[in-house]
Amino acid sequence: MPSEGPIGTELQVLASLVLVDAEKDPQTLYAAAEWEGHANGGESRTQLMSRLESLIAVEDFVPHGRLATLLGQALEHQLSEVPLFNPPSKGEANVTLLEDVACGRSMVPVAQLALIHEHSDEILGVGFSPDGNRLATVSRDSTAKIFAVDSRQHPIAIELRHTLAHDSPPHRMDWGNSGTVLLTLSENSKFWIWDAGTGHLLRSGLAHYREVTCLRWLDPAATMFATGSLERTIRVWYTTPHGVDDHAEVQAGGRVNDMAVTADWRNVVAVRSDHVIMVFAINAQFVRDPGSTDASQALAEVSQTVCEGDTVVSLEVSLLEPDLALLFCSSGLLHLWSLSAQRSLKVLAGHNFQRYVLRPTFGGYQERFVACGGEDGRIHLWHREQRNPIALLPGHTGPVNCVAWCSTDNQIFASASDDKTVRIWGPPSREVLPDLEL
Repeated sequence: MPSEGPIGTELQVLASLVLVDAEKDPQTLYAAAEWEGHANGGESRTQLMSRLESLIAVEDFVPHGRLATLLGQALEHQLSEVPLFNPPSKGEANVTLLEDVACGRSMVPVAQLALIHEHSDEILGVGFSPDGNRLATVSRDSTAKIFAVDSRQHPIAIELRHTLAHDSPPHRMDWGNSGTVLLTLSENSKFWIWDAGTGHLLRSGLAHYREVTCLRWLDPAATMFATGSLERTIRVWYTTPHGVDDHAEVQAGGRVNDMAVTADWRNVVAVRSDHVIMVFAINAQFVRDPGSTDASQALAEVSQTVCEGDTVVSLEVSLLEPDLALLFCSSGLLHLWSLSAQRSLKVLAGHNFQRYVLRPTFGGYQERFVACGGEDGRIHLWHREQRNPIALLPGHTGPVNCVAWCSTDNQIFASASDDKTVRIWGPPSREVLPDLEL
């Protein structure tokens, strides 16, 4: 009998275990064998099966969880075969293998649910709060407005809560801190920070000396934000209990048309008027403690890419895929753009652009859809995998400047237009006639 080497050692251990009275003293046996015991919630059996699985060929052993994997793949295949599948919930799709998944346009937001007419001039922007309970608008009438929204009600419930007065027309905005604060930008290059719950102004200041084109929060707690300008710079700002500090100025190398922050809060994406797309990394240490590092290190350039032949007029980023951006170009084409590969993955056509700055959006189940306003007053709706629009939605009587999908309801989006109205869109099953007008 071997007495040396690994086999001999194992035999000695096994022999010592035989001497333990397992019936009278099971805990001593468990400790000596380094076995947790299945009855005590241990993982010994699971670990044994995992070990056996790694040693046995796949054709001789059904892997753990294989049935669940196959069922999941079957569901994914069914959903891929139904491109218009678009349930309201942002969570998992409520589907079953007991019957085939089937739907037509009944789940797609092609019907007008409500008409909001609270502004006295062109509406330049619209956006839902992260919790989907508020809707904000910015208008050339020098006000921003905050509405309470409940898309679960039928008809959809909308109530004006606050009118935020500016000394110049606001044209951009961004929700922060889970929708508790609203950041707006006016045409006189000032930023404004508002308490969304009370409508009170918290901070305001001059962002740049030349026209400011865009602004975005840089962190989920809404303590830092960035502004982009035609003066070829991006400025990083930090809010304090006593005001707003200008901490850093980053040279963009060209006029900044628009800017967005990726869903993981790691990168700023900026587009310039000379066709260049820039990506900057956000310094996480600076966000946590602005005094811990040089302010000039708040943003670090990662890449520059030229979008050949097209000026990017505006952009949006995916909330589900930090690597994916949506570019609206001067040619009227929309590009699904990979930030890491620095190339276009898909081109969406069928749009006629002339002179307006139009702002598209991702939306729907797994962000399957793209929506963008049009200068002809119609909204263009695409499926991401199809080059041409699946629907053209009439209703507005002027150019549609901005479209925003609801953060919590796949079936709801809002559109803002020069006709001084905001329209809420949803599936035909939720339509109420005549239109609900506020």
